[in-house]
Amino acid sequence: MQIRRDNDGVARWVVLPAGKTKTHEERVIPVSANLRAVLEMRRTDPKGHELPIQAFVFGNEVGEPITSIKTAWRNTCRRAGIVDLRLHDLRREFACRLLQSNADLHDVRDFLGHANITTTSRYLRSRPGRLAKALERLENVKFAQNGRGRSGLADTSTDIG
Repeated sequence: MQIRRDNDGVARWVVLPAGKTKTHEERVIPVSANLRAVLEMRRTDPKGHELPIQAFVFGNEVGEPITSIKTAWRNTCRRAGIVDLRLHDLRREFACRLLQSNADLHDVRDFLGHANITTTSRYLRSRPGRLAKALERLENVKFAQNGRGRSGLADTSTDIG
């Protein structure tokens, strides 16, 4: 994984090289403001010294690679009182929150790196609240009266002579 910065040195994109993705295609993902703040903090070691450009973003405190995050993950969940949460669950949660924010399904697919939108659809489940909001949006649609029948639907009948 690489961080691509703009001309001012601000982190703008996370780049996943093709060799590190399941689809074997490079993925470029925008950096959110929250992640940008974390990345800024990761530019220096605990003493405030600038880390070298080749330092690992998700390495230890001095930018060295780590071999596993399992212990850190278990300890974090234990301290937070969370039981049976897998790291992969956060991926599904992110996707669900994207959908709840009215993101397009194709954008969710691209964030997750799925080659096929069918995979994304299986990955996500609509919740009753989301379905109710979708129905409410449908009911609030105002149909133009031009060329539309009483039902609000376009007249698709054809005269056959």
